[in-house]
Amino acid sequence: MCGESGADDRVRRCACRQSDDQRECRHAPRGARAAGGLTAIPLRLLHVYSGNLFGGVERLLVTLAATPAGAGLEHHVALCYEGRLNDELRGAGATVHMLAAARLSAPVVTWRARRALRRAIDCTAPDVIVCHGPWSLALFGGVARQRRVPLALWQHGPAGSTVTDRMAARHEPDVIICNSRYTASTLGNRYPRTQRQIIFNPVERPRPHEASANRADVRRELGVPPNTVLITHVSRMESWKGHTALLEALAKLTDVPNWRLVFVGGPQREKEQRHFDTVRRTARTLGIAHRVACLGERRDVASVLMASDVYCQPNLSPEPFGIALVEALWMRLPVVATAQGGPADIVDDTCGILVPPNDPDSLASALRRLCEDGACRAAMSNGAPARAATLCDPAGRMADLRAVLEPLC
Repeated sequence: MCGESGADDRVRRCACRQSDDQRECRHAPRGARAAGGLTAIPLRLLHVYSGNLFGGVERLLVTLAATPAGAGLEHHVALCYEGRLNDELRGAGATVHMLAAARLSAPVVTWRARRALRRAIDCTAPDVIVCHGPWSLALFGGVARQRRVPLALWQHGPAGSTVTDRMAARHEPDVIICNSRYTASTLGNRYPRTQRQIIFNPVERPRPHEASANRADVRRELGVPPNTVLITHVSRMESWKGHTALLEALAKLTDVPNWRLVFVGGPQREKEQRHFDTVRRTARTLGIAHRVACLGERRDVASVLMASDVYCQPNLSPEPFGIALVEALWMRLPVVATAQGGPADIVDDTCGILVPPNDPDSLASALRRLCEDGACRAAMSNGAPARAATLCDPAGRMADLRAVLEPLC
């Protein structure tokens, strides 16, 4: 955490942005922001991440980047890899600093990435550097310390014991943000001197694509007959996300005539391609392939959710949070999930059903209920948006984030 001399160094590096009615430097010494009436100045954050894939963390960063200026936070992002995340961040208006394709096994490239981050820090003059996950902390935590900038770790998944986790532990952050009670519980005695704060991910209400904003049109495109209950699952193509468990449960409902299933999410790595092939093969083996569609990666997920009736994601192991579940709630979908990890914080009986993990009979029973009982489905649909707003309304979670990080400055 920076002291007075660190704050002075930062004043020399930054251009001390001024406006007609604000002549003070935005990087006043720690504690002076509130005492000196500087709370109207946005807190400038530099988020550091890899950026080579696209999933929950990436969607969070896009949500942060799209935050209106009035939320009191200004977001800049430093990425190691080009890709969809970079494109979507720039589309949301974020300032993106490209570093280099850093890897623990490539010290020369990692050195270049660290050098680029130093330049980004000097250019951006952030109030706080936020490393997303242990990989970012392991590679770049030392740069934040060298520049005497307060350092936060945003823990998006369970803590492990890999080489990366051990390297990250060398750079104790000033605060750890956890996305669920489950994630916080996995840290154990790691970083014993660091405070931990649980902040649920801010999740915006999804907006269907303008070209496919009509529910009937989307269902027609997906080949879903009228009066059919469309069950949707959205995730990375990873085995623990419960694709095959969902297929096995639905194979018990062949006597229920009015359901269809779509999987949204395509393989991004070789092992995900293998799982993708397994999912399609399992549907054929169970004799339900004619009711199942694998849509692959889509940019119009909101449109698919709008056309759906039930969201189901029966993870085999704990989901750290569950952004896709909250997006489904925003779109008025009852949610069926396993009672572990983040979904245990998200789903209650006003908006969905939690089932025991690895219990196909309980999962099949919950899906049967929602397929056959339209009144139950409608009641949970009505309660879903309120649940999403209570947990993940962006304005409230941004205020929480500022409240946690501002004391570090």
